[in-house]
Amino acid sequence: MDYRRGLRCLKGKAAHVIGIDPDATGSSNPTIDEFRPLQVGEQWPIDDNSVNLVLCDSVLEHLCEPWSLFREARRILVPGGYLCIRTTNVLGYVGAVSKLVPNKLHGRLLSHLQRGRKEKDVFPTLYRCNTIRSIRREMVSHGFRSAVYGHTAEPTYLSFSKLAYATGILHQKLAPSSLGLTIFAFGQLIA
Repeated sequence: MDYRRGLRCLKGKAAHVIGIDPDATGSSNPTIDEFRPLQVGEQWPIDDNSVNLVLCDSVLEHLCEPWSLFREARRILVPGGYLCIRTTNVLGYVGAVSKLVPNKLHGRLLSHLQRGRKEKDVFPTLYRCNTIRSIRREMVSHGFRSAVYGHTAEPTYLSFSKLAYATGILHQKLAPSSLGLTIFAFGQLIA
């Protein structure tokens, strides 16, 4: 496991890591202690007020009803618990292009741009709550004190072209946080 992926792995660092997903392949995730299947549109299979941290990594952009994520996080977190989200910013150039390209072409495009990326591992994107402003609004309305900001990392996925890579670096240096490619959101449930 590479260094960055290792930082995101909480297994062995937390008492018990539960993964939930509507896709049964989530059961083979090596970074969790337990898998619980999720039925779309239903309550998460986790007890009320029973967890300290909800980590949502590259999920929000795929949800039909993203507000349900905030509602369910509020339900299962203990008072003072944390909700941490990383998602694509629809206002960044990756999100904007993704909205313009039909979902059925995302897999083919991403497997071309990201070597080793399999088409079957690309899921439809909806972007129903993928701006800093919309995430802040949901955090507040669901009882979280939060910090939400945009970030742009080095654009290694643009390395297929020197011009594209240089443009990505320029964006990284000049674009305001609100146009960052990724949104990081950290919320603490107000007791």
